[in-house]
Amino acid sequence: MALYRSFNFPEEDVLVWDTGHQAYTHKLITGRADRFDTLRQMGGISGFTSRFESPYDSYGAGHVGTGVGAGLGFEQVLRKEKREGNVVVVLGDGALTNGCTLEALNQASNLNSNLRVVINDNGMSIGENVGSFARSFSLLRTNPTYATVKQRIKSFLTNTGLEPFEAILEKIRDSMKSYLVPQNLFEAIGFKYIGPIDGHDIDLLSRVFYNLKIDFKKPTIVHVVTQKGKGKDWSESQPTRYHGVGPFHLDDGSPITASKKLSFSQAFGLTLTTLAAQDPKVVAVTSAMADGTGLSPFRERYPERFFDLGITESFSTLFAGVFALKDWHPVYAVYSTFLQRAYDALVHDIALQKTPVLFCVDRAGLVGDDGPTHHGVFDLGFLLTLPGATIYNPRNIRELVSTLKQTVIGRWPSEGPVFIRYPKKSEELSEDQVRKWIEEPENADALRWRTISQHPGPASEGAGRETLVFSTGTITQTAVSALSAFGSPYRLIDAARVKPLDWDAIDLCFSSPHTKQVITLEEGNTVGGFGQYLTLQLMQRHGNKIEKFLNIGLPDSFIEHGANESLYRRYRLDATGLSEQFKAFSKPSNSDTIGYLTGV
Repeated sequence: MALYRSFNFPEEDVLVWDTGHQAYTHKLITGRADRFDTLRQMGGISGFTSRFESPYDSYGAGHVGTGVGAGLGFEQVLRKEKREGNVVVVLGDGALTNGCTLEALNQASNLNSNLRVVINDNGMSIGENVGSFARSFSLLRTNPTYATVKQRIKSFLTNTGLEPFEAILEKIRDSMKSYLVPQNLFEAIGFKYIGPIDGHDIDLLSRVFYNLKIDFKKPTIVHVVTQKGKGKDWSESQPTRYHGVGPFHLDDGSPITASKKLSFSQAFGLTLTTLAAQDPKVVAVTSAMADGTGLSPFRERYPERFFDLGITESFSTLFAGVFALKDWHPVYAVYSTFLQRAYDALVHDIALQKTPVLFCVDRAGLVGDDGPTHHGVFDLGFLLTLPGATIYNPRNIRELVSTLKQTVIGRWPSEGPVFIRYPKKSEELSEDQVRKWIEEPENADALRWRTISQHPGPASEGAGRETLVFSTGTITQTAVSALSAFGSPYRLIDAARVKPLDWDAIDLCFSSPHTKQVITLEEGNTVGGFGQYLTLQLMQRHGNKIEKFLNIGLPDSFIEHGANESLYRRYRLDATGLSEQFKAFSKPSNSDTIGYLTGV
């Protein structure tokens, strides 16, 4: 509100939001109030800023750390076009743990910038912030000496009519600030620091922002202190819990529909915490996502073996790799789309070094209303390129538990990374059931490819072709419901390990002399995904027996936000859509083309 009272967005000035879910008030006052009830719904407005939604959204943002870099770019464009105007970037304080933000801040003075950076400091990003910046902010926010002396000087100057002398005291104030705060890093890299300011005082903020707009030729940090969850006692006391919620009761914050399901993330955290009791060399790493990835129980039980490194995916990857090189057993839990930021480290510091790190890739697949910035549909495409990598994609929580047990306790890899990817989904399970699975002995072949459904067809078709459906991940559960669409013999194979391929199981499928029709299934982008990876190698090894093939998955495009059920229906990945594709594929074709890629 204060920013819009002081600046002229977007005609003259530019406003950039880092991590756009801070921008809900911005959306309400920029022409979207009448559609706000469609927030994060299919066809509705996005939960983040989006260039395709409004001219007021200058830059799309869903991942932390892009704001300052984008702001510097906008500022340089204004200069090249000989246009006056201010560029304002709003950061959550969690962005200060991110390398992209720090790189851009470091370049501001080199670019002779006048950027205005507003830091919305509530001491939290999604979870509690960590690192030197977070500690310095906490000291500055809470230091009573600095706040009291500052207020007394201001009151004295105002009451005696000596406001002009305030400028003379600026160096004294700065020296006092440096004395009371360990290090003012912002001023060390050329920024003028203003604050801390009460972020809930709109009039005060408006005056500060107006002064910055009319006459302040220097890059500036405005440190604004707010309270996460402000307005309700129950949200103020539990800010992490209420960071992202479904429908709830306004009186006490309780969910309207209490879930009795257990998520993959919760099952992962419970399993790893239990297994860590058997292996004292297991350490857990996260990038500011302990709660989201299910690692909170591990943090509470083994704080000395838990590392939250802030929003630093590339550094977190490298850090975990060093533990592995020294014969520890590091487990890095990270969201699929956040792992994208660490690709260079995966190549240079993990795969090339043959470093045995276990990556638990959460939110793999569609994530519903978070939309295209968070859909985990690209990770298979870049993980499959890593030489020596092992990739698992369990179809349910039971398989996830088995995979973790056999990797962590059964056979920690001697070299090369292991990736276990799983979705943002839940199952009707209790923690007791998961504990029971953890205690059960594991079959050594539990992670092999298995035929989970098969129909030989009528006797008259015994000599005919068979359709082989190779499916990976939770979409396998959906495929079971669609198999009746086949009018000829079929076999559904659960490809729990995506790489390396299980050639013993594959060769067994092709052991008969009859031709095969091949379908691959995945909840990910088909370009460079499991289907293409498998099909290419099948054609090289058994191409003479393959009559035709179909790769089913998501198309070569960014998938919009919306409930997963609606997205599955739109992209024909629900039971009905799969059944229709199976039926169409089974029909005889006169075409010479043997390959089909869904969505293209």
